[in-house]
Amino acid sequence: MKTYFTTLLFLIISLGLLSQDLIVTENNDSIKCNINQEGFEQIAFTYASNKVVRDSVLPKSKIKTFELGYYHNIASANTKTNKDTVKFTARFYGGISRQTSEVSEYTPDEFKSYVEELKKGYHLGGDIGIFFSENAGIGIHASRFQSSNSMDGVELSIEDVGTFYGTMSDHITILYLGPQFYIKSKYEQVWAIVSGGFGYTSYEDIAKVDTFELTTTGENIGFNLSLGLDIELLENLFLGAHIGFVGGTISSVEIESNEYTDSYTFEEDEEKIGLSRIDFSAGLRIIL
Repeated sequence: MKTYFTTLLFLIISLGLLSQDLIVTENNDSIKCNINQEGFEQIAFTYASNKVVRDSVLPKSKIKTFELGYYHNIASANTKTNKDTVKFTARFYGGISRQTSEVSEYTPDEFKSYVEELKKGYHLGGDIGIFFSENAGIGIHASRFQSSNSMDGVELSIEDVGTFYGTMSDHITILYLGPQFYIKSKYEQVWAIVSGGFGYTSYEDIAKVDTFELTTTGENIGFNLSLGLDIELLENLFLGAHIGFVGGTISSVEIESNEYTDSYTFEEDEEKIGLSRIDFSAGLRIIL
């Protein structure tokens, strides 16, 4: 019995070792084998047949093609393909933005064009993530939107504080941070990527008139959605163009000035601060 198992084990090992090379005959018969010697006119090889290891020789005139390590190479390629489905990615981008919310009806007429101009700005952003399959992945996304505007000859009267004259300015910053989900489709050297998620968003507006300064801040849950194309420049470097949408509203704010501190909750939807915007971006993606 011991001799039987020893012989069987030897045959199993032999069958594995003798199945690395491939010979295809002129009749398109495939022979898994171990090529021992390639001569000028013939090839000597060893193969397994009916659990018996045999030596044989074929003239090259009867051989259509042969390849050393054929089955080993296939196994290695399959292992590499499975490994390569897991890819780390990092993207850095920037561009112009346009907020989509309408100017509040509570805004005085003389300031509506001023507020409308504040809705135009620029953004910077990035994300890091991992593609855990050929077409899907997860990551962390962050972006920063900025806009500013100024107006000369403004007179601002604040009850119990005073009246201020001079140049009015606003500097708005909107931050976004949250998990991101990716779906991609690859065609040759181009990736089409859809990404999106929900996350934390914050708002800050620093307004000044003369010596009076007012900072308004708020935070809430927002979301983002992006559609883009990445074109391969190098093996692991892509150039991308994207269009994105970031959404959210601020329903309560903290107000701080050099005169007082207060908080306020907007009761009407028309009063709430809309954060929704469209981003047009260009940037680079790195695949590791």
